[in-house]
Amino acid sequence: MLRRSGKRKIYMIKHNVTGRMYIGSAFDPDVRTATHFCKLRAGKHPVEDMQDDFNKFGNHFTVSIIGEINNADENVKEFEAMDEFQSCVRGIGYNYKDPHAKKEPFREKYITAITKKIRQIHDIEMLDLISQLLDKSLLNHPPHTFYRGD
Repeated sequence: MLRRSGKRKIYMIKHNVTGRMYIGSAFDPDVRTATHFCKLRAGKHPVEDMQDDFNKFGNHFTVSIIGEINNADENVKEFEAMDEFQSCVRGIGYNYKDPHAKKEPFREKYITAITKKIRQIHDIEMLDLISQLLDKSLLNHPPHTFYRGD
């Protein structure tokens, strides 16, 4: 497997008419977003709402870079961006359906990324407290409500 060097970019594809957005990450966001638009033009995008907006309103999307992932320990940044913009809430964003869900659902990826960050904490009492909070909060609420204390 070819190992890539450099930083992954976190990108947002936003529909200018509906305001809905898709957040993803890639080493080369130009190529990745071109793949999204190719699938949209072919009528075969895996996210139905994104395809519906394209079909109904046309190609009125804006692509922007909203962050960088410097190393594997920062993978959680993509999920934090999804949380911040609520892109995983159907009607607000397009990330409600992860096209790679066959491998690992969104919530599981989110929990895995946060768990990696927690493992960097060396204070055992703090780690136990965070684990208890995660058990009570994150697993019982959608990711987009976690940071808001719902």
